[in-house]
Amino acid sequence: MSLNYGLAWADLLPPPAEAAIKRLERNRNAFDRSDQFCAGKFRGDACAILGSRLAGGGEGVCDNEINRATFTIDLYCKRTGLALIERSLPKDGFVAEAALCADAEASRPWNCAPLPETPADRFCQGKSIGQACTVAMSYDGRPEQHEGICREETQREGFYYQGRRVATRQAILCMAPEAVERRYRNASWLEKLRQ
Repeated sequence: MSLNYGLAWADLLPPPAEAAIKRLERNRNAFDRSDQFCAGKFRGDACAILGSRLAGGGEGVCDNEINRATFTIDLYCKRTGLALIERSLPKDGFVAEAALCADAEASRPWNCAPLPETPADRFCQGKSIGQACTVAMSYDGRPEQHEGICREETQREGFYYQGRRVATRQAILCMAPEAVERRYRNASWLEKLRQ
């Protein structure tokens, strides 16, 4: 994610993040924690995420953002290459949260009914969860293939109605056997001094 200044902050982050927002506005290089791929590095340094490109691996650059769960400023390796996967999934089937669906308003613009069958991407068509699959993708415009496993995943789609909302659906996707896992550590006193 990139840092956006101005009014957009009010919609993006909750009030407890205000202190982190102010620190980041004062010092664009600040961070409280770093992932293992940017350990000992600073914003703008080159990094590499270990793992296949399907799993999220590849060359990148260290960047920082506010973590919405912890309200810390996290330095992380942001992959610079563009990965494109055409999964050929239907566009519909996202279900709004239960509180909105409980509203009796008949002309609501959101969906409250899940699809009759869980959609599967084109790589898992006719396959069961747990079966092997092969993803055809492009990375920076170059075609690649990666072995994966069909998994049921929760997909999210944001929309706005009296505030930001999230609609979800289940889908069967060909995913990497193991996703890249980020582990964060607190910045050392020397790293904080050099920010």
